[in-house]
Amino acid sequence: QQEGYDNIAQLVKAHHLFDAPSYDQFVDNSLYKEG
Repeated sequence: QQEGYDNIAQLVKAHHLFDAPSYDQFVDNSLYKEG
């Protein structure tokens, strides 16, 4: 799970789809807590 999260975070940040604060909120509110 943690490896998958790290990989997604790297891809998203590399492509600038989200800024870091927004991405952290997105994960905290959805995928990360469910996993």
